[in-house]
Amino acid sequence: MHLHESTLDAAGRENLGLWLQESIAHRKAYEQASALWLMMGLVPTSSELDDPS
Repeated sequence: MHLHESTLDAAGRENLGLWLQESIAHRKAYEQASALWLMMGLVPTSSELDDPS
């Protein structure tokens, strides 16, 4: 969740990448969480990023 709250620093992003590489189960869990965050509006869609107004 920290990634989507903009509180993840470079070390945190690196740790996330390492964690994602450790296991396919980690990647699947992250994909599921990301989908939930997107449905809940916690992650901007690509069109919102392109046009923030």
